[in-house]
Amino acid sequence: MIVSEPVKVEVEIEDLTTGCTYRYKGNSINDCVGYFLSLFIGKRPYKIIRANVLLS
Repeated sequence: MIVSEPVKVEVEIEDLTTGCTYRYKGNSINDCVGYFLSLFIGKRPYKIIRANVLLS
């Protein structure tokens, strides 16, 4: 029987409007991007610079 461990991801996102970068940790890349986008009104252009899987 194979049991998987829960993993988290760390994502670095570049805000293409301001050029600032942000790091987020979450359960998935989509969670991190969703949180980033929730900070702004309307659509915000962004680029994912880096994503790492964090093992517990």
